[in-house]
Amino acid sequence: MRTLAIMLLMLAAIRGAVPDVPSEATAPPMAVGSTPVGRWAEPAERPGSSSTPSHTPAIPTPEAPAATAEARPGAGFRHSLTGIASWGYGWAGVVTRLPRGTPICVYGPIGHWCGRSEGYGPAKRTGRIADLSKAVFADVVGDPRIGLGKVKLTW
Repeated sequence: MRTLAIMLLMLAAIRGAVPDVPSEATAPPMAVGSTPVGRWAEPAERPGSSSTPSHTPAIPTPEAPAATAEARPGAGFRHSLTGIASWGYGWAGVVTRLPRGTPICVYGPIGHWCGRSEGYGPAKRTGRIADLSKAVFADVVGDPRIGLGKVKLTW
């Protein structure tokens, strides 16, 4: 039954039911608890101020990303591959079909992760390009309960 569910999720991802990964991974890195790109947080209310709106509303201004390689992780990578990734227990990073220790970045619909490949897998017959740890899957794709997600792998 689990195999059928995985196959249905993979089919849905292939047909476009899963949000697509941006064509270019140019999103600046996001800190844990930060506001997603494209959305504004409500301005914090100052202590002692009233809850009535002021005459000049506070307009948040986006911070310009630095023009360094740190602003775009994986900017120097020459290869990329888009496909399906799953998650599992037992490792703390990402397992790909690249040699262990290869520097990689994984981009998904809600974020990205950069590090090194922890080992060799998943099996080619599965059709997946990577197995992510539960924490990395949650940061890159979203809720691990969905099981599979579309990602872009760069190295």
